This record gives sequence, C-alpha cells and structure tokens, in this order.
Amino acid sequence: MQIEIVDIHKTFTSSRGVQQVLRGISFSLEAGKIAALTGCSGSGKTTLLHCIGGIETPDSGSVVCFSHQITAMSAVERSRFMRKDLGVVFQKGNLLAYLTVAENIAFPLKLNRVGKKESASRIDELLEQVGLSDAKNAMPHELSGGELQRASIARALAHKPKLLLADEPTASLDSVTGREVVNLISSLSYEQKCTTIFSTHDMEIINIADNIFQLHDGKLVAAT
Repeated sequence: MQIEIVDIHKTFTSSRGVQQVLRGISFSLEAGKIAALTGCSGSGKTTLLHCIGGIETPDSGSVVCFSHQITAMSAVERSRFMRKDLGVVFQKGNLLAYLTVAENIAFPLKLNRVGKKESASRIDELLEQVGLSDAKNAMPHELSGGELQRASIARALAHKPKLLLADEPTASLDSVTGREVVNLISSLSYEQKCTTIFSTHDMEIINIADNIFQLHDGKLVAAT
C-alpha cells in the first residue's frame, strides 16, 4: 500500500487576487516511510500536506491513501478517515487549553469510542514514551515548548493512525529540543508502522527522511 499524489492543483482567492499555490504536484510514497516536504516559505508545503490529509480539497488531481481516494470522498467519509487514520502535529502543539495533558491525549480515543480501561492504559503508555508521566494532570500553559510538542505527538498518535502529518514541528523550538522531538516522532512512527510526512526546513528531519520532495513556487522540483 502507498500514498499516491497525482497532478494536484490548488488556488486561493483573496482581496489580493488569485494565488496558484500548487501547480501539478505528483509523487508516490511507500507506506511506513518518513517523507520530508522541503522548500522556502510560500512554496506550497503546508497546503500540500493539508491536501494529502483531506484537510484541504485540491481544485483538481487526486490523492490516494492506502487504497482510499481522499479526493473522491464525501464529507462524511473524509471525516471518518481523518478521525480514524490521520494524526496531525502542528507547529506550536495546538493542545486544547481547557483540558489536561491526559485529557488532550484522550480526545482522539474518545472520538474513536475506545473504552475507558483501554484508553487509560494507552494514555499512560504514551506519556511514558514521550517522557511526560509526571505531567499527566498538567494544563497546557504549564508546559514548556518542547513538552507541548511531545504532548502533541502523543495525542496525534494515540489512536494509532496510518498517516501522520507534521507541519514544521520544530520551527518554534531550540536546536536541542527540536532534535529530541524529531527523534521521538521518527521512533514512534516506525514503532507504529505509521507513514509520516513532514513539511520542514529542518536538516535534522531531512537527514532522517526516507524520501525528500522539494517544492518551489508550487511545483515539485526534486525528489529523492
């Protein structure tokens, strides 16, 4: 099984006119691998990431993830795919401020109707893996930047998704903390056999990626 991106185009319209963000992107990625989308700011990395995960709908082209054609799904089907098979790590964590760390990690488990006993066990397991066992009942504002990202990783992987999207996850971190976050994501991804796609400028991520796709002005200019 694999992820296949075929001729993706995407434009946005604003008061400044029409902006063509993606211009015919095509590539494939083997399941279970780690990929990095690279390129300067404005090259289309985040938009492409969102199209792959069904968060954005491209104007044309197709996205197939594990035999599911994301771009042909109904809204209900796409919502189910995102709930069951997709995990997302944002640049600044994006934890729900009114929930504890444990409650944030529990959120995708509740959405997928995981039982309380199994959910509690999974939360404890993840907290230990990301080094936050002592922060189980902490609120997001009590965490450092690196701790927020580790909690975000735990939440994104809690329901054992097939696909993990990480959008510039180290951009707001110092180099040491960023390296720790990269190592954590890669180790947990491989352990769970989760296909992981980063958008990034970070050489730490690029160096551990199985595949690198370089974008420039919405076009794929290099793939390794």
